[in-house]
Amino acid sequence: MKFKSTTFLYSCMLACIALPISFASAQITADEFNTGTLNTGVWRFNDPRAAPCALSTQSMTATQAQISIPGGSCNSDPYFSNRAPRLVQKVATFGSDVGSFAIWAKYDNVMNRTFQIEGVEAIQDDKNFVRCEIYYAGVRAAGGDSLVALLFSWDNLGVGVLSLQTPLPSTITGSTPLSVRLDRIDSTFTESYSTNGGTNWTQVNTGTHTMNVDSVAVYAATADSLRLEEGGNPPALTCLIDYFRTEAKIQVRANVLLEGPFNTTTNLMEKSLNVGGILSSHF
Repeated sequence: MKFKSTTFLYSCMLACIALPISFASAQITADEFNTGTLNTGVWRFNDPRAAPCALSTQSMTATQAQISIPGGSCNSDPYFSNRAPRLVQKVATFGSDVGSFAIWAKYDNVMNRTFQIEGVEAIQDDKNFVRCEIYYAGVRAAGGDSLVALLFSWDNLGVGVLSLQTPLPSTITGSTPLSVRLDRIDSTFTESYSTNGGTNWTQVNTGTHTMNVDSVAVYAATADSLRLEEGGNPPALTCLIDYFRTEAKIQVRANVLLEGPFNTTTNLMEKSLNVGGILSSHF
């Protein structure tokens, strides 16, 4: 008998002795934002900036969640720290940890000023997070809008770990309704975008970052052309979030004793398994 793949766990269950098994799955709540008030049982609005910055505001349009950032004030650029105005929800867990998941949001607003930013993020705390965003980078030399996908992270020492950027095709403009998606599988984070509401996804950036996810967020931000942490003259932005969705994945971790025959003295082999599968397309 040879161990060839994780499917062996299912096909040879009677021939295996399963030792303690642990499960991991995130419990994240989706929201279509189709009410006149924010569901504060799920979301908390947070603008981490302080006076003298002109703070952003959050409201609902009855079909969208809105984050309005005034222009000409302090940068909210998340490139420097976790400063972006955002809607945050605590992640509940089923089993040993948060495990693997995907989150994404669709945006209905226009981006036409440098640097206007929108995205989603996974957060451990204010010094340890992974951000997944698209920002407006100005007008191309050949004409047309320049948009860039950025996957960025800080560790708990305040040091940047990931900074991966991919320009979007020139056919995508600042008025294109964009969806931004972040997938996590263990310590691997992947950024994707969609121009048709999530029917099709284009993967753009992927990297590794070790963290314990405490919460997730959908955010908007702005920065000036110098990307200064304070001051400057960042543009205004009214971010319209059509919906926030999630895809949970359950992970099963187990040690299994597989019986021989083998050319070993014990005639037993221990094999660690990590089996993952999608629970649902979205919640």
